[in-house]
Amino acid sequence: MQYQPALEKRNSRPADDVSAPARAELSDAESAASSRSGFRYERFSWPALIVSLALAYACATGPFRAPDEPHHFFRAYEVSEGHLVAAKPGGGFVGDWLPHSLDRTVLMLGGYPFVPPVRVDRAAMAKAWTVKLKSHRNFVPFPGAALHSPLAYLPAALGITFGKMGHARPLILFYLARCANAIVGGGLIGLALARIWRRAPYIATIALFPMCLFQVGSLTSDAVTFAISFFWVSEVLRARTEAGFRLSRVRWILIAAALSQLRFPFPFLGLLVFAVPSHSIDQHRAARWRFFPIFFAALVLPCLLWIYFVQGLRVQLRPDGVVDPGQQLQFIVSHPLQFFHIFGASLHQFGYDFWRQMIGVFGWLNLPLPTWLLGAVTLALVVTICSAETRVLRLTLPIRSAFFSLGTCILMLTATIIYMAWNSVGAPRIEGWQGRYAIPVLPLLATALANERLRRARWLWQGAIAFSVLANVFAIIFLARATWS
Repeated sequence: MQYQPALEKRNSRPADDVSAPARAELSDAESAASSRSGFRYERFSWPALIVSLALAYACATGPFRAPDEPHHFFRAYEVSEGHLVAAKPGGGFVGDWLPHSLDRTVLMLGGYPFVPPVRVDRAAMAKAWTVKLKSHRNFVPFPGAALHSPLAYLPAALGITFGKMGHARPLILFYLARCANAIVGGGLIGLALARIWRRAPYIATIALFPMCLFQVGSLTSDAVTFAISFFWVSEVLRARTEAGFRLSRVRWILIAAALSQLRFPFPFLGLLVFAVPSHSIDQHRAARWRFFPIFFAALVLPCLLWIYFVQGLRVQLRPDGVVDPGQQLQFIVSHPLQFFHIFGASLHQFGYDFWRQMIGVFGWLNLPLPTWLLGAVTLALVVTICSAETRVLRLTLPIRSAFFSLGTCILMLTATIIYMAWNSVGAPRIEGWQGRYAIPVLPLLATALANERLRRARWLWQGAIAFSVLANVFAIIFLARATWS
């Protein structure tokens, strides 16, 4: 009994007397407990929100009114028939023998050969609705999508397969493919946000870019690309935040295989595995050494195998100019400083358009959102970048430098590939480099800049995320009026 007062005094001492390491450990435990309890609800609410917005974009956008959507539709249909590699019969064409009614439907709706207007002609829509899927086939070229891995079209192909079982018409097949993209891609992005949005709220803001959800709700390869990229980044950040995290080796190896099938250079996102704390992989060094070779084999070998299969399918993509990727690569290697100057000059000339396209320019880049909305979404991103839990994320200077370097390199590689595939040899500017290509790597750059300056103002950063949701509602209404009015 004589020790009871001392015990009470020791238990009732103020929090300021607790050592800093103890406070940090307690905070981590409380944060992890809060994250676990919140995730039970958020693992359903976030996917439901993202899928709903993506489906709304799918309905608000006219058919074939997303970049290269006709080519992606043909490629998805080809994959739905089990043809994983396109054909190249000669004459500089690459595509496949598909039902003639598919091509006819696209032509009726003005999907190509020219950039279609945003507005859909109702008479053309009614006429296209009457076209039935028939067995007669002809060769349909789709060079803009032929080189993409079938994984990027798996959800759309499943939607088309489901429609063909019910003998659906081509226009219905198209919308089923769109909806499948929205459900699968939006569901993966929503699950990624449910895991990490409280500690890295900027991930949610980027995922809620109108352009991101517009692409997820369209029939393009970007839906799967964005989904796998966001899910992978959330896995890496979650491994850094949870002290007791133990990765599922099978899941991570499957993610590596999925990353390998994204269009180049996005497979380089797999290098983020080096940002995972060693104890999260395994406590034993021998087990870690066994994991990394398997992970990188899953990341590299399928990528090389796909390149081997499609290396003979490359054709001239730009109809209004002569493009030679081999000579262009030789020019870049021979004149690296001049290429860096071209890269900088392109940023200076097209930087404003690149920023707008990254946040919200719909259609075939012919329907930009109002500038005030683009600026407000950018401000929301800045607020959430300044509201991260950087201590919990353990963002040391080497980790920040690695994220920034990897993101910058991938961004420059996208510009290099576009320069090789779409520009004449030695062209003074990089034409065709679009802002949406930056969306998968933007979380890396934002992580490198993340800080806690506004973290205590919870109402501010949560309000920024809520505004991002409302911005999409406005964007959907804006797009629907431009499309169907």
